[in-house]
Amino acid sequence: MKKILLILFALYSNTVFSQNDKLILVTGDTLNVSLTLIGVKEIKYTNVGDDLNYLIKKNKVIKIIHDSGKVDIINTRLANKLDLNINTYESKTQYVDSLFSPNIEFGFLYGGSHSIITGINSPEDYGTSRYPLIEDTYGIFAQYNISNTFSLKTKLMRHVKGENWDDNEWSLYYNEVWLEYIVLPVLAEFNFNIKKYNMFLDVGCYFGVLKNAVLKTDIYNQQNEWSPEPPVYQFSKNPYPTFDFGAVLGLGIGYEISDNFRLLIESSIENGLLFQKKTEIFSGRNVNFSIPISLGVAYRISD
Repeated sequence: MKKILLILFALYSNTVFSQNDKLILVTGDTLNVSLTLIGVKEIKYTNVGDDLNYLIKKNKVIKIIHDSGKVDIINTRLANKLDLNINTYESKTQYVDSLFSPNIEFGFLYGGSHSIITGINSPEDYGTSRYPLIEDTYGIFAQYNISNTFSLKTKLMRHVKGENWDDNEWSLYYNEVWLEYIVLPVLAEFNFNIKKYNMFLDVGCYFGVLKNAVLKTDIYNQQNEWSPEPPVYQFSKNPYPTFDFGAVLGLGIGYEISDNFRLLIESSIENGLLFQKKTEIFSGRNVNFSIPISLGVAYRISD
C-alpha cells in the first residue's frame, strides 16, 4: 500500500511542479523545455520528459515564453521581426536570412605559395628547364558579411612570386627570380553554410606593389660546388615593374569554433595581367601565376 501511495505522490508532484517553457530560437524553431537556469550568456534547461541537462547560448534565442505566460525578450530587434509572422516568408531560409545582422570579421592568414612566370615563348628552344618558386605567404584580412550567403573581402598579404630555371641542358647555370610583393586582393565571397561549416567561393582581382626584387645566378664550378655569381640585382636595379595586377579565383572552407571565432583554410589561383619581365633568353608577354594556400583564424564582431 505504501509503495502505491509513493508512486501516486510522485506522479502528482511531477504534474504539479513540471514546467512547460518555450524557447523561440533565431532559426524560427521552438523548443518545449523545462528551464533550470537563465544566465548572463547561457540558458540551461531539460527537455520535457527526460532528465538530461542542456545548454544554449542566449544569442541563439529570441525570447522565452514561461509556463506561467510571462515572456522574456532576449533580442528585441529579432523579436520585432518575429512578430511579423514567419508565414509571410516563402521559406524558412528566407526567414532566417531576414534575421541576419551584417557583421565584420578580422583575421590572420599564413601559408605557402607555388608560383611561376608564364607566357614565355618556347623556352625549350633555349635548352632551359623551368621550376616553380615555393615561398611562404602571410598577412591579415577583413570581411564584411552582408548576408548569410554573400560577403565582401579584402586582404593585405606579403606574397613572393617568381621562378627558377637552368640556362642550358647541362644545368651549369641556375637562376632564380625572387619578387616580393605587398598584395591587396579585393574579393566577392559566396557562402554555403552547413551547420558549423561554411564553404566559400572567392572571385575578384588583386593589386600588388613590388617591395623587393632579386635575380640570382648560381654557377656549377669545376670543384663540383654551387657558387653565387654576379649579377645579383637588388630592388634599386631591378628590371621588373613596380606594380602587379591580376584576377583571383579561390575556394575555401571554414569551421565555427565559437560564436565569434572561426578557423579556415583557403586556396586560390592568381593570374597576373601585367607584363613582368624580359630577359635575353626569354621573350614574350610574361605574367605572374601563383597558387597560394593558407590557414587562418577569424574573429567576428557581433552586433
